[in-house]
Amino acid sequence: AAASHAASLDREIRLAPKEQAVFDPHGLTVEFVRVVEDSRCPIDVTCVWAGEVKVQLSTRIDSTAAEQHEITAGQHATVGDFQLLVVKVEPERSSTREISADEYRVTLKVSNSK
Repeated sequence: AAASHAASLDREIRLAPKEQAVFDPHGLTVEFVRVVEDSRCPIDVTCVWAGEVKVQLSTRIDSTAAEQHEITAGQHATVGDFQLLVVKVEPERSSTREISADEYRVTLKVSNSK
């Protein structure tokens, strides 16, 4: 099974693919499934458009069914009573090499939306 990390609200947590953040006692689990799309401008290239990177996250509250979310970095999704923000996705893109799926790391921050 994937590694689980204890996480706290309003604190950033960094996950590798298939890793989970567990927010006790809130009953919320967030898994970084994969990067769906990465059209970010490589850091060594000048682009007109900065591009974006979108990640798939799977969330579960208590024993409810998991929900899938596709969230662009810098944006957030509402999950129950929580706001789930994708702070950043690493590494940066470079024109000289491809990023393999398991190299990606997502930094998340969850806060209470109430």
